[in-house]
Order: sequence, then structure tokens, then C-alpha cells
Amino acid sequence: MYFLVIISIIIAISACIIAGGESQKKDENHLWNGGVCPFCGCRWVYTDTDSIGRRMYRDDTGHYCIIESNIDKKK
Repeated sequence: MYFLVIISIIIAISACIIAGGESQKKDENHLWNGGVCPFCGCRWVYTDTDSIGRRMYRDDTGHYCIIESNIDKKK
């Protein structure tokens, strides 16, 4: 009985982690917008990389985005 409860909890937690990761990737993809700010249409300019590899971009109007996935890498 307890085994089924523990397995159910593990499955629920795993599903939340996967859904959270997919949601973050979708949000980053929307914000990256092919290298153009979705709010004003200016190009993103690389600003900095933090110690865990996230890249920060800014535009000319002060908007910024932080990208953790590889959507900003040139192919």
C-alpha cells in the first residue's frame, strides 16, 4: 500500500519537473523571438554570461532576456 503511494508521489514530482522544464524552454523561446525583442522589435545584444552559463541580452530600449537553453546558439 505504502509502495503505491510512494510511486505515485515520485511520478507526480517527475511530471512537475518535466512540465516545468518544458514551460521554461517555451518561455525562453518566446522571449528570444529569433534574436529580436518581442516588445519593441530591437535586436538583442549579448551582454554577459553568469557562472552557470546563462546568457544575458539587452536591447537599445532597456529590455533584457536571460537565456539558459541553446536557442540563441548559431547553427
